[in-house]
Amino acid sequence: MPARSWTRSQQRYWMTRDMRFRPIIVGTERGALGRCVWLAALWVPVACVELSAAPVLTATNNGADALSVNPGQTVDLHIDLSGLAAELAVSAGYEVRFSAPGLVYQSYIWTPPFVSGTGDDVSVPGLASLPAVIVDDLFGNAGSPIDVHFDNFASSGGAGNGTLTTLTLELPADFPTPSTVIVDVVPGEFVFDDSPFAETPATGPSFVLNVDSAGPVVAATLRAVRTPTSPQQGTPPDGITTACVGGRFDVEAWVSQVDGGVAGIAGGSIDLLFENALTTADTIDHGGIFQNAATGTIDNAAGLINDLGGATAAGGIGVAPEWALLGRVAMSAIGEGTATFTLAHGGIGFSLADGQGPLNGDPLVHLAPSQSVTVTQVQQSGDTDCDQDVDLEDFAHFHACADAGDPPLPAECTLVDLDSDGDVDLHDYAIFQARFGIAPG
Repeated sequence: MPARSWTRSQQRYWMTRDMRFRPIIVGTERGALGRCVWLAALWVPVACVELSAAPVLTATNNGADALSVNPGQTVDLHIDLSGLAAELAVSAGYEVRFSAPGLVYQSYIWTPPFVSGTGDDVSVPGLASLPAVIVDDLFGNAGSPIDVHFDNFASSGGAGNGTLTTLTLELPADFPTPSTVIVDVVPGEFVFDDSPFAETPATGPSFVLNVDSAGPVVAATLRAVRTPTSPQQGTPPDGITTACVGGRFDVEAWVSQVDGGVAGIAGGSIDLLFENALTTADTIDHGGIFQNAATGTIDNAAGLINDLGGATAAGGIGVAPEWALLGRVAMSAIGEGTATFTLAHGGIGFSLADGQGPLNGDPLVHLAPSQSVTVTQVQQSGDTDCDQDVDLEDFAHFHACADAGDPPLPAECTLVDLDSDGDVDLHDYAIFQARFGIAPG
């Protein structure tokens, strides 16, 4: 049983009951002899494995220690392990620190045999918490380092020299320019297959991310809304996350000039992708700003709104921090599930009021901060506006549909055909009355 321990410089011993000191193995160390196993009594190596330098952790981009990027671009950051001979890392832990906040941490992936997102992967934040903006209080402790943590165990095999982890980082369209972000890897404990003891690798040179202005940058984002947004300049609405099957909502595209002056957006287009098994597109509305040379076609078979956009003769439209409505699409929810709507680059490049453009292409047209939105579509239960209750607003909807006349029902009245027999009558009213004043479910 242990009776006393000294610091490493004083050696460490086990003391037996007869007070005789016996040396024990207390650790490993890399040095001139390679990695050695040490005995505590005299602090001398008793076994050394093959000669190799200390392992090193370094942040790179395809081997480079610096990269110039523009706002709106996505960067892959590789955490590389080097300096190994024949040994393999079976567990790895380290931090990645950033000199400035604001990068969007999109995802990460461990290189096999390490597996991402399993019980062995205890990285923080984990995949389920991404994307996330990297800030100093990412872990709920303001003033702490601006960092993310990685920790994983290989259930079989181990990793040699090469990339351990790849981080995908995005520079928001409004990231300050010019600026520099220094990235450092802070190694924690590693265990290698030729030793039972943990050791800490050395850290390599810093990685330097130089952020430069690419000139004018147009950002685009999506919102799902229950009713059309007004006014059509300012801050995009919060949007909805649920809709009723059989009901309708709008998906709006908003744009902003986030860099390159104050001329404003003169026009351009985006594509909108949607899941046609859950939603159908009904109509396109270009709003009150980009009405000139308006474009946009609906292809429900492909789940595509092609080239939604237009132009304006006004100046100063959508200059950050302001956004402007480019256009909206009325959608019908036709099935239960989570419907995803995704932006893509349109075929008509964005131009600015001062003549700059077209600007299409990454990063000049940046589909952020919300490249996609999701709406969970649920079966109606008398809650016609999907606001989680059955109230007087829903009764007004019911009353209007009860007066709709003979079948076929208008599409919006299927929400109150509660017995699904093709009409709105007293049978539906009895069901509605039973649900009035309570949350559907």
